[in-house]
Amino acid sequence: MQVYDQREREWKAYERYRAGLYLSTYRQVQTRFRAEATALAAELQAGGTPAQGMERALAALTDQQDEWWILYARIYQAVGRTFAELEYGRLMKAESEVVDEWADQMDTYLHTVAGQRIVGIQSTTLQQVRRVLAEGVQEGEGIPALARRVRDTYEGISRVRSMRIARTEVVGASNRGAMVGARSTGLPLEKDWLATPGARTRETHVAAGAADPIPMDGLFLVGGCQLEHPGDTSHGASAAEIINCRCAVTFRKAA
Repeated sequence: MQVYDQREREWKAYERYRAGLYLSTYRQVQTRFRAEATALAAELQAGGTPAQGMERALAALTDQQDEWWILYARIYQAVGRTFAELEYGRLMKAESEVVDEWADQMDTYLHTVAGQRIVGIQSTTLQQVRRVLAEGVQEGEGIPALARRVRDTYEGISRVRSMRIARTEVVGASNRGAMVGARSTGLPLEKDWLATPGARTRETHVAAGAADPIPMDGLFLVGGCQLEHPGDTSHGASAAEIINCRCAVTFRKAA
C-alpha cells in the first residue's frame, strides 16, 4: 500500500503540472479548428456551383496541414521544455543549461510522430466534412446553406475533439520531454511506467505500471504495442493505447 500511495502521489505531481497545459493546448487546438472552418467556408463561397464549392473546400482542408505542423511544433517545444526542466531538476537537484539540446531533440521526435498524428486528425475531419457537404449538395442546398453546414460541423469538432487532442498531445510531449531531461543528466537510469490511478485506467496500462522498471533505451510492451513512454507512437503504437491516456514515465537510478 505504501508503494502504491507513493506512486499515486508522484502521478498527481505530474498531473498538476499538466493541468494548465491541457487547457492552454485545448484553446490553441480550438482556434486552429475555427480557422480551418473559416478557410473552408471561404472556398465554398468563392463562386461556381455548390458541387464545385464542395470540391474546393475539401481541397482547402488538405492545404491546412502546414498550419497544423506549426501548432504541433509550438505544443511539443513548450510542453517538452517544461518537463525536461522538471525532470532534470528532480534528478540533479539543479537547474539545467542544456535547453538548446532539448529543443533539438524535441524537434527530432516531433518529425517522427507529428505527420502521423496530423494525417489522422485531417482524415477524421475530412470524412465528417465530406459527408455533411455531400448530403447538402444531394438535397439541392445552395452555397450559404453549405457554408452553415461547415461551420456547424466544426463547432461540434472544436468542442468534442479539441480536448481529446490536447490531452493526447500534452501527455505525449510531457513524457518525451521528461525522457529528454532525464537522459541529459548523464546518470545511469532506468524508467518506469506510472499508470493513471483509478478504475477507468486501461487494463493494459495498469499492467505496464505493475511491471518492473526497464532500461532507458528499452520499450514498454503495452497491449501488444511497443512504446518508449506513455503517448509514444514512434514504434507504431495503436490509437487505442494513446488517445486520452494520462500515464507518465518516471525514472530511478539503475540498480
